Amino acid sequence: MPAQIAASEAHPAWRSAGHWLPRLWAWAAVLALAVNLRTTVASASPLVADIRLDLRASGAELGFLTALPVLCMAWLAPAAHRLVHRFGPERAVLVASAAVGVGNGLRLAGTHLPALLAATFVAGAGVAVAGVALPALVRALFPNYVGRATGAYTVAMMLGAAAASAASVPLRDLFGSWPRSLGAWGLPAAVATVLWLGGGRVVDRSRSGNLGRSPRSHPGRPPGPPGDVRSTGPRRPRRGLPWRSPAARTIAVFLSLQSMLAYAYLGWLPPLLQGQGVGDQAAGALLGAHNLAQLVAAVALPALADRVHDVRRLVLAAVSLTVVGAVWMAALPGLLPWVGVSVLGLGLGGGFSLGLVAATSYAADPAAASRVVAMVFTVCYTAAAAAPVLVGVLHDVTGGFRLPFSLLVLLAAGQWSVAFRLQPHWRGSIH
Repeated sequence: MPAQIAASEAHPAWRSAGHWLPRLWAWAAVLALAVNLRTTVASASPLVADIRLDLRASGAELGFLTALPVLCMAWLAPAAHRLVHRFGPERAVLVASAAVGVGNGLRLAGTHLPALLAATFVAGAGVAVAGVALPALVRALFPNYVGRATGAYTVAMMLGAAAASAASVPLRDLFGSWPRSLGAWGLPAAVATVLWLGGGRVVDRSRSGNLGRSPRSHPGRPPGPPGDVRSTGPRRPRRGLPWRSPAARTIAVFLSLQSMLAYAYLGWLPPLLQGQGVGDQAAGALLGAHNLAQLVAAVALPALADRVHDVRRLVLAAVSLTVVGAVWMAALPGLLPWVGVSVLGLGLGGGFSLGLVAATSYAADPAAASRVVAMVFTVCYTAAAAAPVLVGVLHDVTGGFRLPFSLLVLLAAGQWSVAFRLQPHWRGSIH
């Protein structure tokens, strides 16, 4: 899908009946890809008991199954960035979408643990590339609607996770096996791949005039080739990641604890509930409700953050819900589980979105925001990958979930204490 579509967002021809198709196609392609960015992880956790029984896998191995896509997001990000820079975001997301589809589809052969892990790695690599390429692509395709487009694909991503969590067990029952249930999630990625594969032709047919320059292009610099997402302003010296900034380090610690909690619960919440007598299908639905609660908080709380000077108030409120939910799951997971998982989801979703708001507001300019987010994601996703494995190891050692989920309470309390260190005077301080 050529990057020249960027200019058409402001072009009058877009408002005519003959030019609605490329815009609709672009939105559909972006949202279809975003739906698939969490299905690999979310679809597996409700089936952990089946996977463990059939593959005779340990808790650590099952934790690594959840951690592998997260490690891909952390460690393959630099390679993904080079791929996007060299080939453009349109081609990068096409490759990413195909990789997610192939990886999820290969889980049909997941009757052996190495094969299941290899398939998960392929899908995780696709997720890593898409995560890097989508922000650049949104900037190129929708230069006048970056905020709305980013919010839309974030919502789509979380809805995909909720759907995968809730539907995995019914799909297992429908198809007769858990590998077929996991493999079925290759189909939505295949749809996204088809949209990206055919998008360029639709846009070419509907393009009117020379749309090669974004309405915000710098007048003194010619537009780049399709897929070029370089800054249109004068070049600036390249800065490294802000490792020495106290504000950046604090945000990195805060979101590392946040991500460890999020992925630990994503991987092990259904097995915990199943151990309390909750049925497989109900456990998957509860994880879906947990993801939907995260979505509600992630959408609502950043809007409130624009109205307050000190974002710590909202952060502390969100993390307080996380602490309450963590204690609930550790002490009384079988008591009103729909309420417990929702409280926990509201806290985790709000904490993540507000952490990103703080990271962005502490940056001095957009370039600094990109650097601090890159630094934070490298740290937090690496830390997040350890959490599901740790829960699995502790479950193997103790034979239950009381100790590992009590540890998650301590992590939530640690996140609450770190939130106090987020200082209002750090706004605009990271360069």
